[in-house]
Amino acid sequence: MDIPNSTVNVRTLLGRRQVNLAIQCLGSLVRMSREKIHIIIHEDGSLRPEDILTLQSSLPCSVISREEADSLIIPQLANYQACLEYRQKHVFGLKLFDITLLETDILAYCDTDILFLKPFSGLFNISHFAADAVFMEDCREAYALRPWHLWPIGPEKLPAKINAGLICFDTSKFDLDRINYFLKKYRDEDAFVKHHAWIEQTCWAVAASKLRCKIYDPLEFIISNPGTLHRFEQTTAIHFVSLHRKLISQVKEPDSEKLNLLEPQTVNVKIPRRATSYSLFRSAMLGRMGYDG
Repeated sequence: MDIPNSTVNVRTLLGRRQVNLAIQCLGSLVRMSREKIHIIIHEDGSLRPEDILTLQSSLPCSVISREEADSLIIPQLANYQACLEYRQKHVFGLKLFDITLLETDILAYCDTDILFLKPFSGLFNISHFAADAVFMEDCREAYALRPWHLWPIGPEKLPAKINAGLICFDTSKFDLDRINYFLKKYRDEDAFVKHHAWIEQTCWAVAASKLRCKIYDPLEFIISNPGTLHRFEQTTAIHFVSLHRKLISQVKEPDSEKLNLLEPQTVNVKIPRRATSYSLFRSAMLGRMGYDG
């Protein structure tokens, strides 16, 4: 498929179980963006030919198969054994490495569970943001680390509450040596075992920790939970993370007539705080009590 130069290529990682969700959420991204969007789907090896046909008939998209990605990425990680091991063991390794190493310019990434509710412009305009890396803000410190690993007790100085559902990243500044060192250093820690689903997100925080890192305005881009679901005044998009994904059925998407009356909202960013030993400890305690934060 020929992609016009003015089109923003947005990458995503997708498996068979997320096809319908992806059509709904990525479809909302395409509709609400004032920039033309083309979706590049990195499939995890589970998509069937009929799934790909369904996606291509519903979205402006192309698909990179797992087999094709393996042939391109594995040689690039040959000298980064901790990175290669993580990619082989965890599906989110495809998101961490494939989408980054196959992008030659500015990475634009969107998860398949983010629903866009308002027209917007400039979501992936990294030069306008004066940043090297931009992410969503999470509702907690969702990192595969322990409090004693983080500053000021420990050595790791990370931006706070990075959520990798939306990513805008200058790939020329993605440091494989740094990621490899981090994965090798912590791969035997119990936090990596217990919170393996957060390893990839932690690596993004590590990748951005020495760069100009920003977060999308958390009033405009929110993480789903029962307490924030109906605060839509400034909301551009909601990330329906797995714990609260069923809440998406409670959201009514705006009709086309109302959309035509809305001016596109210029996306805003902020500088994140620094994650600390205390903020990670607080998030862990609140999580144990059943609260986000």
